[in-house]
Amino acid sequence: MKKEELRKRFLAKRNKLSKSEIIKRGNLAKEKLFSIKEYKKADKVMFFVSFNKEIHTHSAIKKALKEKIVSVPKIIESNIIPCIIKSFSELS
Repeated sequence: MKKEELRKRFLAKRNKLSKSEIIKRGNLAKEKLFSIKEYKKADKVMFFVSFNKEIHTHSAIKKALKEKIVSVPKIIESNIIPCIIKSFSELS
């Protein structure tokens, strides 16, 4: 199966998820992330900011902000630049 076909299939599957299922899966991912030694040892972490039907990352970002330097990707003139945030309210 070609990459484009796989992408379409998985996006269609993801788009059928309910909001509660997306949050549930995000919480499971957050628990796994925060339990691994690499995360625990890291001073800096980078997250993508979820929207639409993507796995929910907002609560993980908020928790990480309490203990780590957090960066998120920002698009500037079609370039992706990591930007440090100090508060979740800085996101738009």
